[in-house]
Amino acid sequence: MTFSSAIQFLIITIEKKSPTVFLTKIESRFFLFGMSRDIPTINSDDDINDYIAHTQVDQDMIEAEKIMTNIITNKYKPKESVFVFDSFNDFADSNSSSDDEGDITSLNYNPADVLKYHKDKNFINLPIPQLQTFFSDPQIDVSHPNKIVRILLKIADAHPLEASRLFHCIKFESLSRRSKISVLENKNIDHLFAFPDLLSSTAKTLSEKKHRSKSKRTIKQIPVDGDLTNGVNSYLSIISHGNPYLKGIVNVYGNTRCSPIFYKFNNPSSTDYFVSLDRPFSSVFVDFGDNRPILTKYSLFSYPGNTLHMKSWDISGSNDLLHWDILHLEKKNFTLSKKHNITITLKSNTQNYRYYRIHQLTNNMNGSNELALSNVELFGKETEQDQEFNLIQEYSTKKKSPEDVQPICFSSDDFLYRLFDPSWTGFYESRNDENSHIVFDFIEKKVCVTHYSIRQETVQSSFLRNWKIEGSNDSCEWKLIDERKDDKTLCITTRNAIFECQNATTECYRFIKLTQTGLSTGGDKSLRITMIEFFGSIAFL
Repeated sequence: MTFSSAIQFLIITIEKKSPTVFLTKIESRFFLFGMSRDIPTINSDDDINDYIAHTQVDQDMIEAEKIMTNIITNKYKPKESVFVFDSFNDFADSNSSSDDEGDITSLNYNPADVLKYHKDKNFINLPIPQLQTFFSDPQIDVSHPNKIVRILLKIADAHPLEASRLFHCIKFESLSRRSKISVLENKNIDHLFAFPDLLSSTAKTLSEKKHRSKSKRTIKQIPVDGDLTNGVNSYLSIISHGNPYLKGIVNVYGNTRCSPIFYKFNNPSSTDYFVSLDRPFSSVFVDFGDNRPILTKYSLFSYPGNTLHMKSWDISGSNDLLHWDILHLEKKNFTLSKKHNITITLKSNTQNYRYYRIHQLTNNMNGSNELALSNVELFGKETEQDQEFNLIQEYSTKKKSPEDVQPICFSSDDFLYRLFDPSWTGFYESRNDENSHIVFDFIEKKVCVTHYSIRQETVQSSFLRNWKIEGSNDSCEWKLIDERKDDKTLCITTRNAIFECQNATTECYRFIKLTQTGLSTGGDKSLRITMIEFFGSIAFL
């Protein structure tokens, strides 16, 4: 028995209670662990197109896996009978009327001209027995399977389930990607009956795509060429057609990100509060990192001593900082100007998010666009599935949260995403803390750093003197790549400089961290930086 036929046999005969688990095991043990991990080195610019194509392969593969999992799950729902293919004939025949019988030729429909009937409503609504005779005729033109499947899908809409017997004239593997998706998403078809080769064909396709995806891993060499802004981050900006941070290709974060009032939650102050710049649609963000709670309640606190109280806002959730789902909306609510705090419970939210955003929609009570808050409290939960029991982990921005849950807050005024913009002349400034740092997370890529450049524009007196560059693949264990002590390179006359890594190796890292290890020229611990660029190589995984 071949592997493909074994899959078909097992899918039909497995217990109804765990088809999705079974499919997952097949995927993980055969497709994932059997792939090549060789990474060829490519020095030409052609690998840009290779990367884009390889990314599309991954997207196609993920989409196909989701659809297949849904099909198997729906096919083997609990308390449903699992029919072997022959039993469907019995079902279809028992539901067909004897009046449906007839001679297809009497209606002047020629199987060789099947493509002409895609808009013929009389043809599409013919009784199933007549259509079955038509599509079983050896004279039928099957040279254009994608066009035929469009006709069959129209028939399936007119004859739910019964039309499944008509698809035998074409093979699933002969269809285009678009046609396959159209077939798999159609709920009027018994997919496994319509295409007996569906599982084996999809298994083969996924295996080939995963193997091709793994084997096409590439390393792009990005050496120093004299342009201190033409490094890894610049290259990622080119292939992502925009800022890689905003595109979700690279994440960057620091130990501090916002007004000091938000650094430690549950600490509302009567003398201090956060005020954004006077810009429309100002926002405050809370990042829960690897923990993605379901938001159940939130509280906002406004400083009584000012008049910059919000009156219209929404709170949204996101997992990529690009796409936001509005969870709650308030318009012309004057509670913050009266009670100076408000607590709202969300009853309908069931989605987990990493990021939550408080977004000011109109001007405040004072008529400006400044967003002013003295504190934000978020409350949520996350369910961790276990084989024996379920754990409900309570998360919030208050001190009662677990020790490993340390949400950080930042605002629309923060400039971390501008570190990827070579034209920016401002600078990111951290809080005045020990070991202030910035971490670049390249997500599905790894970087080998041999050189790096640092730029500090408009900085007047706080130039870097002591710092280190480290790499990690888990953000826990860090390896030193370069370290500088009392380095006087950066100054008022030299704001942009390149440095060669003293501990450079050929090892690639997912995370690259810049840490300020001592005082700046201004005598403080704040990290101020306009841009950092890396040179060496980048591996696409």
